[in-house]
Amino acid sequence: MAADRAAEFDLRPVVARLEHALPQAAPQAVQDAVNTVHRELATARVQTYLSILVERRAAKTLAALDAATARGTGRRKGTAMTDTFGSWLVQFADSPTPLGDLARLAADDPAWQSEPDRLLTYVAHLEQAGATPAAFQTLTDAWIGYATRPKPEPGSA
Repeated sequence: MAADRAAEFDLRPVVARLEHALPQAAPQAVQDAVNTVHRELATARVQTYLSILVERRAAKTLAALDAATARGTGRRKGTAMTDTFGSWLVQFADSPTPLGDLARLAADDPAWQSEPDRLLTYVAHLEQAGATPAAFQTLTDAWIGYATRPKPEPGSA
């Protein structure tokens, strides 16, 4: 029953409000954050305030990614475009944020996998390690940042 209501939930107003509130965020990043949070909350027993919860959690995710990206890129101007999640993640190792914590843990973990470069690869690894729910949220937030990072123009280096 809750899943049926969640499937009918219109995310467009939430996305539009977040795009207006966070003009520095890429539209695809906003859409991905909203979709991810909505999937996580779609099976909640109480659906009354779902749009508010989705919007607040997605805004928090986007703000954290923006802050971590600003710190990471501020220290590494001219960093080359990274091809894998692991190589993208390592640029945040100096960040005093949960993203930085994840980057340091990944760098120190000899079992951290780089292939296949899919979110489920890293989710499975965290599950096997017995990670906390906060670690899974940080991984999800990081993946959104990685998946929506600016891509270089063809022919530029």
